[in-house]
Amino acid sequence: MQEGLFDNLDPVRNELERKYREWLVTHEHVWLLMERFALQMADRGRRFGMSMLIERVRWEVRTTWALDVDGFKINNNFTAYIARDLIAKYPVLETLIETRRIRGEADDAAA
Repeated sequence: MQEGLFDNLDPVRNELERKYREWLVTHEHVWLLMERFALQMADRGRRFGMSMLIERVRWEVRTTWALDVDGFKINNNFTAYIARDLIAKYPVLETLIETRRIRGEADDAAA
């Protein structure tokens, strides 16, 4: 992964988040698409759903890249963690992406 890409992440809160972080290490190219598409929406000042963003990335990967050995997949259960990582890196996205509390997250966090 790029040096500094995830320097300011919160500690892993649960097993699913640990699996997401492991997946992310081998799918940095997917993260870069998530960033690009999320920032495009931010430039327009438009709120957007993470499901839409993930489907756009899936479509982009399937139409422009060869699949990896296991076939390309983004686990829908990773959506909340992708959103939080995007917001951590780009605080401007906080008002554009809605989040709900996840297992292991403090009660005073995003609601």
